[in-house]
Amino acid sequence: MPPKNDPIDRVQWVDAETLTANNYNPNVVVSPELRLLEHSILCNGWIQPVLVSRDNEIIDGFHRWSLACDSKKLRAAYGGQLPVAVLDVSRAEGMMLTVRINRAKGTHVAVLMSKVVCELINVLGLSRKEVAEGIGATPSEVDLLCRENVFRVRDIANATYSKAWVPVEAEARPPQINTETRSVRRENPSPVAVSKPSDWRQAPLDHVGPSGKIYHVRVCSWDEVVPLKNAAARDGLQLKQSAKCVWFAALDGEQVVAVAGLLAVKPGFARVRTLYVSPEHRSQGLGSVLFEVRLAAGLAQHFTSYEVIAKYPAMAESFGFRTTSMRNGFDVLTWSAS
Repeated sequence: MPPKNDPIDRVQWVDAETLTANNYNPNVVVSPELRLLEHSILCNGWIQPVLVSRDNEIIDGFHRWSLACDSKKLRAAYGGQLPVAVLDVSRAEGMMLTVRINRAKGTHVAVLMSKVVCELINVLGLSRKEVAEGIGATPSEVDLLCRENVFRVRDIANATYSKAWVPVEAEARPPQINTETRSVRRENPSPVAVSKPSDWRQAPLDHVGPSGKIYHVRVCSWDEVVPLKNAAARDGLQLKQSAKCVWFAALDGEQVVAVAGLLAVKPGFARVRTLYVSPEHRSQGLGSVLFEVRLAAGLAQHFTSYEVIAKYPAMAESFGFRTTSMRNGFDVLTWSAS
């Protein structure tokens, strides 16, 4: 017989409003996935309890709890209640459990994971070895997540666009971006001719995925994009070559695992083109990073207006794009820095 003292043996129904969210969960779910989660619960019921600590702080299940509080349909169906399992753990143990669960799911945001690791070490007094064992990471991954400068270089938490991308012209300077108003100030605001892809270069830029994996992000050639064409086509995406398209890639070691294009339509105006990420790397934040670096690179080359055609507009909207029209069933979104 299995033991009878596991948390799953002590599931109870409680009022959702009696629980509180933690302030460290490095997990993000966008609106379409929340709607899908709501639909799943309504169709199949609660198949998994929310995990909470002794003081009713959520360890795992924040988005299910949010829906239990905010969804009219779920509140009508369950009277504002949800199933929970109470765990007898300390705050440090709860934090590391949250990280382990999210890493298993493949849903993390690197900058928030860094905050978790820093609190475990600097505030709660755990050793790097204890943290590495507790969150299922290597010591080098923990060291990297503790390096505050890694995140400050990209200013992930606050920056609208990366400042790592620079134009090749020595006299041109990257735009100064006000991250609160999204306004842009330049030394030389006049548009310039469309540069050849070979004229674009970057300062070194590494992205730390939620699992701690490090990806190198850089401008790439069309030849490096070609190996992903067939895989993208199976997902209904077309990667097309164009003399005016600059391609960007994320690399896992020497292997290109994600690509994205920026098409220079005319001076001052660019189109954010197809983004493709290999399936096994889709939970590492590469889509958002490649969206960001394309805009930053374009701004550095004096492109101030952008367009993107998207089936799922959530990512573009998170960068300030707004739907202006529809085209063949897709949203046409635009953004201007002026």
